[in-house]
Amino acid sequence: KDGSEALLVLNTSSRAATYNLDVSHIGLPAAASYVVRDLWQHRSSRTSGPMPVTVASHDVRMFRVQP
Repeated sequence: KDGSEALLVLNTSSRAATYNLDVSHIGLPAAASYVVRDLWQHRSSRTSGPMPVTVASHDVRMFRVQP
């Protein structure tokens, strides 16, 4: 309803992995920056480019992203 998108990052490997995610590619309107809310850690940050996300082995991270 507020224009945000959910972003789920799944690591199916046997080792932790770091992904450089560019949230501008998930279908949101173009913006100078985006607010990214980590739904597991209850923290928000702002990004204007790729952001590193580390996911433990066989784990998942979930974010709410809004322009």
